[in-house]
Amino acid sequence: MSGDVNIPYSGSNFANDQAVVTADEVISGEVAAPEGTETYVVQPGDTLCEIAANGGYGNPPDMEAFYRDNPQYAESERNPDLIWPGEVVFVRSSPQEQLTPGQSGATPGNGTVATGNVDANGNPEFQNYANGQPVGPPYTSPETGTGQPANADTIDAQGNVIRTGEDGRPLTGWAPTTPGANGSNGAETEYTYYVDGRATTETVTSVDGAPDEPPPAREVDFAEQPIEGDGWYVVNGSSSGAQWAYFVDGHEVAGTRTTESKTVGDPAPVVGPKPPQNGTVAVSPPNENGVAQFQNYQDGQPLGPPYHARMGANGQPANADTVDAGGVVVRTDTEGAPLTGWAPTTPGANGSDGSEVEYGYYENGVPTGVTRTTSQGLPTGAPTPSEQTDAAAQASSSADTQLDNAAEDENPEIGVYEQQATEASESFDAAALAEIEATKELPPNASREDHANAVLEAAEAIAERLEAAGLQDQADRVRELARERADEINNEV
Repeated sequence: MSGDVNIPYSGSNFANDQAVVTADEVISGEVAAPEGTETYVVQPGDTLCEIAANGGYGNPPDMEAFYRDNPQYAESERNPDLIWPGEVVFVRSSPQEQLTPGQSGATPGNGTVATGNVDANGNPEFQNYANGQPVGPPYTSPETGTGQPANADTIDAQGNVIRTGEDGRPLTGWAPTTPGANGSNGAETEYTYYVDGRATTETVTSVDGAPDEPPPAREVDFAEQPIEGDGWYVVNGSSSGAQWAYFVDGHEVAGTRTTESKTVGDPAPVVGPKPPQNGTVAVSPPNENGVAQFQNYQDGQPLGPPYHARMGANGQPANADTVDAGGVVVRTDTEGAPLTGWAPTTPGANGSDGSEVEYGYYENGVPTGVTRTTSQGLPTGAPTPSEQTDAAAQASSSADTQLDNAAEDENPEIGVYEQQATEASESFDAAALAEIEATKELPPNASREDHANAVLEAAEAIAERLEAAGLQDQADRVRELARERADEINNEV
């Protein structure tokens, strides 16, 4: 497949061929995709055979099945060897260049996408979508290079209305409340202050254009909670009740203020706080029991659904799987800090009814791979040497398998898998040697030879255990490590 941008062909053949399916016809519902298919926009250089091969019809492709999903290519209708860049075909699985938001023909649940049409000046046409339905009529905008329109009210993946700037990116600054208004004729124009594309409650009306300076950020709300970051804050409260609003960079986001008095601490509605690239954020304030609603984010996207947990002193959920700034999933303790110790592998499980529960051992919030299943409650003490070896062996085996698969698939990221396999192997070596040292049995007044033999015997017991678990490569490695250690002992001066 070739090409990154869908540019509908505008020549006479494309326009006059009645058997061509266009993006507009798909978006409007005039043409429906056959059941079980997805839309794909033809790129310059594509062929039907290539599209079918990459679209779930086998390789070589079953063209009869492809034509059943695409009757517009029947010989009686048109020449199937002549296809146009910009026309839509239907495929069974996503080809290399599938339709995505920002490309012609995509229909997202929430978002703003190019329809593939252009006006007389060559400006692309856009359509806003919310909950899978068009919002307002299509509109045109100068090309920004971002796939988003300039100076427009767009919709993001969470359904929030986002004002863009000249570059098509979320705007921070003043702009006309109504896109396109500018007061250049001396008429009064209302301007709104935006932060990361979100409209705030700060507005001014002027005949002299937008203000030059941003409005002052709110420093303290009525509940005397300092605004130190994005989040919910009390804006109108007393000892008996409060209203909450969501703030970004110290500015109240329009439309987020709760409409009724709530007991101080009650959760406010979730209306789209600014997500971090990686992290866990509270999307509601804690209630009277200290329980708040949280959302995990990884690579800028929600990771799982929102969940409720008691908020720790650090603002993080307690006894939960969170995400740190590096995108790593981290288990927290009862105070919201990274856990070192045992915890149920499924947050919230406790076996209080006498049922068996799987517990995992964590170090600084990261699972070690050591698990115990018991109905006797939370385990105590550190993992045994054998548990650590077994967990490290499983991790090393999994990393080796992933590396083999990456090599077979010619994965361009194979270097990452090589590094992971190397690190897992080194961790296994360390765990195995530690268990050998912990379990070797030395007679009184042991000689150098006795010491070497004890190492080999301890290693053989470990290797046999790993073989029984189907970990032959790791068993062989334990024996190799033991021989190396025995040689070192025999050669000590």
